[in-house]
Amino acid sequence: MLNCLPVTKASVPLVATRPAAPVLALSAAAVPSFEVLRVPGDGSCLFRALAQGRSVLEQGRPLERDALLHDGYKLRQDVCEAMLARREDIAPFIVGRIDVYVDNMMREGSWGGEPELAVAADLLKRPVLVYRLVQSGLFGSDLEKVSEYGVGKGTDAPPICLLYSGNHYDLLLVSK
Repeated sequence: MLNCLPVTKASVPLVATRPAAPVLALSAAAVPSFEVLRVPGDGSCLFRALAQGRSVLEQGRPLERDALLHDGYKLRQDVCEAMLARREDIAPFIVGRIDVYVDNMMREGSWGGEPELAVAADLLKRPVLVYRLVQSGLFGSDLEKVSEYGVGKGTDAPPICLLYSGNHYDLLLVSK
């Protein structure tokens, strides 16, 4: 089972930490916890969370605000261009005409979803795993994996893990 790889706590500023559920166990000896690296909730959170994940995994550090805005928008553009280039593959998952859909998706603030996640995983050449928080006991939360994109595509690159709250994506990091 593919799970998020651990990162050192020193590499990413801590925003929120809770013990993770056994479903995320990276090894029998490790008891992982997770950290949430928040991104702005402005309609572009999916692309910014993915850009932030790429930076943490490839550069070892999160992006500064201006770089996050730039890289998130650039990833949005790249995903939209790839959707048009692969319109036959993507069209069955889009309601209406794909060119109208992509034209709207190109605009900052348009919410991305499953089609964009699938294309982004291919463009980034790494899996994207989506989790959600589920209540555990009176005060705790556990993680539940809800979607996987790009898994089994022959890459050994560590996945970008996202936390989805129903209308917002943040970057999810697992640490020991």
